[in-house]
Amino acid sequence: MVLSLLIIFLSNNFSLFGCMDITAVVLAYNEEKTIGSVLGVVAKVIPRVIVVDDGSTDNTSRIVWELSKTHKHILFLRHKQNKGKSAAVKTALKHVMTPYVLFLDADLVGLRKKHIAQFMESSRNFPLMVVGIRDRFGFLGDFFMRRFPIGGERLVRTDIVNVLAKTDLWKDYNMELLMNWFVGMHSEICFLKLRGLNHTTKPKKWGFFSGGLAFARQFLISMPLCALSLMFNKNSLSRPRAGS
Repeated sequence: MVLSLLIIFLSNNFSLFGCMDITAVVLAYNEEKTIGSVLGVVAKVIPRVIVVDDGSTDNTSRIVWELSKTHKHILFLRHKQNKGKSAAVKTALKHVMTPYVLFLDADLVGLRKKHIAQFMESSRNFPLMVVGIRDRFGFLGDFFMRRFPIGGERLVRTDIVNVLAKTDLWKDYNMELLMNWFVGMHSEICFLKLRGLNHTTKPKKWGFFSGGLAFARQFLISMPLCALSLMFNKNSLSRPRAGS
């Protein structure tokens, strides 16, 4: 199957779906301090919410379970062991039946209903992907994120995510890079300034040394390696498979 043809199909058929046809997917790993407030906002706006607890060892699982009992539209899924972000997304995708999926990190601080509304409104003009820019570091933060959109808050066509998740390049930090490249090839990425929204940094969650080490590993090692992997392998995504 040629993915370019898929994009043409999606663009031509966008009008068939309304902007309310969204499933929110929240991925969590040891986020007991913030998961409750995040879901408290999302559950009031989105009629279908999927939470994947990727093997948390704190109270994240208990908090989500309690919320799912009072909010029947929250589907709670759990990995017994930590498998990573890309695996958690694949688990959630099995249960997504809507044209759009809204990815939200579980460590967000300051999430409001207006932020969700921004995604819904913007999707009217940019049907493939909308990426949120958190309110941090002022002009420099905006400048960096518009050129390297790696944020976890994004609204994406479910069809696109399903196709990309089946490729060998769908691995943890590669996910955002892969979606950026694919959508950028066929359309324009829409950016949203999410004022008042931030997240809990790794040093704050895990301590200065452990969190700082994880932060450095992500941006100085993992993401550059992922970018190189995508650079050398992305052409295979545009080629039809044998027999297709």
